Amino acid sequence: MRIFMSAIACVTMILAGTSVPARADQTSPKLEPLFTQLRQSANEDEALAVEQAIWKIWARHQNDEVNSRMAQGIILMNAGRFQQSLAAFNDLLTMAPRHAEGWNKRATVHYLLGDFEASVRDIQRTLDLEPRHFGALSGMSLIYMEMGRAAAALKVLEKALEIHPRMQDADERVRDLRERAKGKKT
Repeated sequence: MRIFMSAIACVTMILAGTSVPARADQTSPKLEPLFTQLRQSANEDEALAVEQAIWKIWARHQNDEVNSRMAQGIILMNAGRFQQSLAAFNDLLTMAPRHAEGWNKRATVHYLLGDFEASVRDIQRTLDLEPRHFGALSGMSLIYMEMGRAAAALKVLEKALEIHPRMQDADERVRDLRERAKGKKT
């Protein structure tokens, strides 16, 4: 849940104060060097700066109406108005069905509503479009934890850590999941 909330806060700040790049979302050519930097980050502060740059690119779209729906959906989600947020993300995905972060944000709303199956479906769509989406992988890990599937949660979180080795709070989650997975085969 914490990675979702951190991502929401980060994206909200990004959308509020940036101009639209010429080409954004998961198709941006700027992402590859950022992911290299993320894997090679020397410390958590450096990794966080790179992570924020990645979130900034993922959140933006070349269509202003898509950006407007993204901002609206995030604001509504932050206000706890989940059904209205879901509607905003549904509109966004109708306009931009290949926008990975739109799927990820809708997955977050489904998670917050307790609809884990819908959340997992949207996360899978996010990962189809952006396989390096460490936030979606972390979210899937949280869902699997909630479902009592510790081994599956661990596997997904480890995949996220291959992409983002210095992900906040991940080490503690990995230790917890390893302990849980020892107790149960899931």
